[in-house]
Amino acid sequence: MTMKNSRSFLSLLATSLLTTLLVGCALPPSGKTPDTLRVGYSPHYPPVSFAIGGQFAGLEADFARDLAAELHCQPVLVPLAREELEPALARGEVDIVMSGRTITPARALKVDFCDSYTDNPLVALVRAEDAGVFKSAEEICGTRAPIGVLRGTSGELFARRHCLNTKLVPVALRSDVPLHLTSRLYNLYIDDLAAVIDILLNSETTLELVPIPLYEQQLAWAVAPGNDGLRTAANAILAEWRQNGHLDALLDRWLTYRRALAAPPAR
Repeated sequence: MTMKNSRSFLSLLATSLLTTLLVGCALPPSGKTPDTLRVGYSPHYPPVSFAIGGQFAGLEADFARDLAAELHCQPVLVPLAREELEPALARGEVDIVMSGRTITPARALKVDFCDSYTDNPLVALVRAEDAGVFKSAEEICGTRAPIGVLRGTSGELFARRHCLNTKLVPVALRSDVPLHLTSRLYNLYIDDLAAVIDILLNSETTLELVPIPLYEQQLAWAVAPGNDGLRTAANAILAEWRQNGHLDALLDRWLTYRRALAAPPAR
């Protein structure tokens, strides 16, 4: 080995060792097993995070397993209600939240977000007969027709701030949306793109996506404020996945609509 190659090898080794020292598995908080990565996970958001046959599945479950492997840790997915994800992180009950969390200013006051791994804009879902009614985001926000929103989400927050001329109908479960729309409880439903596509794919009723982004937003993992070691390591791994194609492979596996939306329109 030449002197130049030797120095390059030593530099690479030093970087690897530094990453190991930075991550949460190296210096665990009190009560945490050294070789585990505790992941806050809400299994109610298919295809991003869900459970099937008693097993956690989805995009974030794959992310969690692969991230833990990169950190030389055993992943422990901790099931939590959506509203308990950030509080559990603050109490030190989990090391990282990986559950399709949208980056919002309010959440950013409570957690430190890692780099975003994908866009996930807010969109509207309507009955097929109303597919051509709305021509712009302004028309959607200005409608007087009732709008359904999932309680406690960025979609609800957006609608409360921007859809001021109508009645908002809070929804407890996304699975109820098709029945609500067909029974005319509300005329359109606002949620993020991943959720709306999943509703469409699993609905036996005739609904349609309004292909107009209402608000651009991103999904990201989150760590407790001050946990710079884990955040830095996670961002480095995410950057590597982005470069080597692993990130796109997982996104395309679970968010199957990505390629269709990215394809140029047929002529």
